[in-house]
Amino acid sequence: MFLSIVIASKGRPNILLSTLESILDQTHPPDEIILVGTQKSDIPQGLASKEKIRVVLSKPGSSVQRNIGIDLTNFNSDLIMFLDDDVELARNYIENITSFLLGNKNVVAVSGTPLLNKPNNGLMSREEARQILLSSSVSRKPPIKQRGLYGCNMTVRAHPARSVKFDERLSLYAWLEDRDFGIRLEKFGDVVDYGGENLIHLAPPSGRMSQFKIGYGQIMNPLYLYRIKNVLTFREFIDHAAKGLVANLLWSFYIFKDRNGIPSSERRKRLRGNFFAIKHCVTNGISPESIKDIIE
Repeated sequence: MFLSIVIASKGRPNILLSTLESILDQTHPPDEIILVGTQKSDIPQGLASKEKIRVVLSKPGSSVQRNIGIDLTNFNSDLIMFLDDDVELARNYIENITSFLLGNKNVVAVSGTPLLNKPNNGLMSREEARQILLSSSVSRKPPIKQRGLYGCNMTVRAHPARSVKFDERLSLYAWLEDRDFGIRLEKFGDVVDYGGENLIHLAPPSGRMSQFKIGYGQIMNPLYLYRIKNVLTFREFIDHAAKGLVANLLWSFYIFKDRNGIPSSERRKRLRGNFFAIKHCVTNGISPESIKDIIE
């Protein structure tokens, strides 16, 4: 099976380079890798000349960048794998995923919960992550149907991926673009959780997006997916929108970090963004793309 990997990245060339090393060290390496940055400095030097690696620049925004990556995949591609630029893969990760999809024709898309997600509040080293993956014993579980995908690792059959694409109205950080993408893929087959324990999502702090805008997206994006697109159920909308708002309320006035490592000062910025989104919906309507025009 011809496998294309698409990685959207912005402002983290060293982190991206380590992820590429993890990919190129696979027992079953991909047939092509498409890197979509927003400017030349996003891409580690010298990669454009590497075999199998294609580099392209686009406007910022994970949905836009991933869609450009889809458009550039080889015509013969059977699978498109979307990875975040900050994952460490077990050496057999790609082999396991491709073998699973080869043997399960009913599955259109697969992602998995990482073995670790943001370990040490995003400060785990690559070397430590590699050692954990080497020493972990993976108990292969049967696939579980799920609503949507988990964006740090998603593998989709190429034709459906090209048909559905990511919603570019979900701009910049584009929170819930993976959930929306996966739910819309359900018309082509099963969307499942499988094999995610073969990777670690490092999630190092990067400051690529302001906390205020993150808070804005926590309210605006699920409301858009519920009221405008009818992708989320009411229960899912409440779960997504309320979870961030309540967490920001609870942790905004503490002087220490919460269990996710987010300082109370940043929680307060997110909370301001939450309330600004609510006000914006009442006065201007539901428009997730307006996050690009916000002046804090």
